[in-house]
Amino acid sequence: MILAKWKSFMCHVSNNHTDHPDSNFEKCAHHENIEPRKWIKVGTKAYEKGQEILMKTSIPNDVKRLSPEAETSCLEGFHSTLNQWHPKMMCFSWLGTFFRHVLACLHFNENLRRNTKTTKEGRPYMNVIYP
Repeated sequence: MILAKWKSFMCHVSNNHTDHPDSNFEKCAHHENIEPRKWIKVGTKAYEKGQEILMKTSIPNDVKRLSPEAETSCLEGFHSTLNQWHPKMMCFSWLGTFFRHVLACLHFNENLRRNTKTTKEGRPYMNVIYP
């Protein structure tokens, strides 16, 4: 699906939102009403250059290997938790490092699937705190 969406990009920027080249993603996923904007005209130098760059053999091959957003954000969340338990600017013994990694894993796994806090009215809310 991600490669099909990639192939449809040049169609979208040229104001063609249906009949895309890949049958897995034949039309844009956005709503029908798009605010007026400038589109790249098919056949122009800008369009041909964009098509050449985006569809160079190596680029679609790399796009096929991209991870979905959820996979990397969870991993980034774990690394953030790990950095809280085992800061990179401090040196620890092997045993200290091992146990700090174990604690970070336990902490992360315990909080991974917890329910979102809600207000008295039942609306979910988040509280972001920066150190």
